[in-house]
Amino acid sequence: ISLNENEEAFEKLINLQSLDLSNNFVKSLKNRNFKNLKILRTLNLSMNQLSKIEKNSFKNLLNLVKLDLGKNCLFRLDPQLFSNLKLLRELYLNSNELKFLDASIFENLTSLTQLDLSSNKLYSLHPNLFGSMLNLRVLKLSQNFIKEINENLFQATKSLRDLFFDNNYLENLNKAL
Repeated sequence: ISLNENEEAFEKLINLQSLDLSNNFVKSLKNRNFKNLKILRTLNLSMNQLSKIEKNSFKNLLNLVKLDLGKNCLFRLDPQLFSNLKLLRELYLNSNELKFLDASIFENLTSLTQLDLSSNKLYSLHPNLFGSMLNLRVLKLSQNFIKEINENLFQATKSLRDLFFDNNYLENLNKAL
């Protein structure tokens, strides 16, 4: 699928609440791809070949509660990519090529309850990465290259119930947990 050739392919689908584009060959997202999907609640872009997402691609998806970007080729995410997704509850970024996450990337995701960052290439996590995630219940960080956990990393995640940190490179658990 080439969403780039027809940037407004979904323009007239203003009542769409769920869009599943999984298991295709989408390589990039443009700012205008989803611009009129204002009541969209679920967007599944997993199992594509996504390597580039323009920073305003999700800007108008104000009612989105679930976003699946898992199993793609993402190596970098713009710090403002998710800034308008205040109602987002589930975010799947698993099985990508992410090595680094900006400290502010999840800043406005205060409704998030589930975050999957497993099977990436993360070496470290900024101490304030999860600072605004007061409702986070499930966090998956399995199969990365993380060597240490900063003692402030989980300070704000008081609702956290399930933490998956297996298959990393942790050496010691000082005051982290």
